[in-house]
Amino acid sequence: HQQMLHMHHHSPNVRSYMFTGGAQTRIEVQQSKEFLQQIMQSETTLQQQIEKLRQVQHQLAINPMKDAINAQKSQLDNLTQQIEHLLQQIRAINTTVILETSELNTSRTVIQSLIIQRQIIDVYKKELNYIATNAGPQVFGAVLTVDQPIPQ
Repeated sequence: HQQMLHMHHHSPNVRSYMFTGGAQTRIEVQQSKEFLQQIMQSETTLQQQIEKLRQVQHQLAINPMKDAINAQKSQLDNLTQQIEHLLQQIRAINTTVILETSELNTSRTVIQSLIIQRQIIDVYKKELNYIATNAGPQVFGAVLTVDQPIPQ
């Protein structure tokens, strides 16, 4: 059986990849490297989108408009879904492919970055809910613990 890499486009900014093949097939190391590179590119794109949404959110805090708040909420929800999808994909690779040390480190780093991005978005959602309801003074934040990089 030949292993195939299929690309799916869920949004213009995040690509998803699915490995298919028979039970006895193995994913080549080169394919897993390319796959991790593609996920890293998606993670970078997400980071850029989060920065743009942060700027919009700042403007909404100054001048809350219902339609803009709803659009922001929708975009935040979409990013959360994209992050969850990428996390599922990279975890699937981690459980099906024997990665080299450098790929394992890359995988770990990307997973950690995606989890941080998801937590940032959660804070933005809470803040946006506060802006929408004007519920009184609140503090929004999150404490994140990250691993130190593995020595090379």
